[in-house]
Amino acid sequence: MADLATLGFSRNSVTIPDRLIINLEGLEKTGKNWFAFTGREPILFVSLDRPSEATVKYFLDQGVEILTYRYPVPRVSAGTPENERINLYRPIWQSIKDVLKGCWGHNEGTLVIDTATECNELSTLARFGKVAQIPPHLRQELNQEWREMFSWAEQADKMSTVFIHKMGEKFDGGGALERKGWGQTSRAMEYAVEANIRTRYDAVTRSFSIQVTDCGPNMSLAGTEMVVEEGCLQALLDLVYA
Repeated sequence: MADLATLGFSRNSVTIPDRLIINLEGLEKTGKNWFAFTGREPILFVSLDRPSEATVKYFLDQGVEILTYRYPVPRVSAGTPENERINLYRPIWQSIKDVLKGCWGHNEGTLVIDTATECNELSTLARFGKVAQIPPHLRQELNQEWREMFSWAEQADKMSTVFIHKMGEKFDGGGALERKGWGQTSRAMEYAVEANIRTRYDAVTRSFSIQVTDCGPNMSLAGTEMVVEEGCLQALLDLVYA
C-alpha cells in the first residue's frame, strides 16, 4: 500500500455534489419554466427566449427569489452575409458566456437557461455565421466550446443547472417529437448532463407534470413521473441522492 500512496492513491471518500444538471424538454406551454422555478433559491434566470413574465410574476408573488438576466437576441435578414452575422453575434455570445460562467462561479441556487436551443443557435452563428451545412470536422470546434461550458456547470457542485430545450415534430411526418436544433452538438452535452426530463400538460386536471427519461446518478428513477408543485425540483434532487 505504501507504494501506491507514493503514486498518489488515497482512501479519500467521494464527495457527492449537491446539485443536478438537467436537460429539460417539452412542447410550448407544458410547464418547463414552472418546473425549473421550483428549484433551490435563488433562481438565476437567463432568458433569451420570449418573455415569461406571467410565470416569473407568479413565483415572485409566492416569495420565490428570482434574479433575471434577459438578452433579446437580434435577428437579421436571410440575405445577410456570413461575415456580418459573425461580427454581430460573436460579441453577444461572448457576453452571454461570461454571464453563465459568472453564475456557475456563484455556485448557489438554480441556474435556468431559457433556452439552450437559442444558446446553441447563437454559438453556431457566432462561429460560422450560419446554422446549417457545417462540415462535421468544424462542428468539433463548437463541441469543444460546449464541453468547456459544461465543465463549468460540473464544477458548480452546489448549484443545479436547467437547460431548457424546445421540441417539435420530426420532419418525417410521423408525429414523433424531437429536441430542436442540437444535432451533432448534443454529443458534447452527454459529458455533463445528469438527467433528461420531459414536461407534460394535462388539460383535464389542468396540471403540469414531468417524466424522468434517464438519470445517470440514480438510474432507478428512469420513468419516474411527478406532478409539478412547490419544491418539485428539490424533491427530485433529494430522490436522486437518497
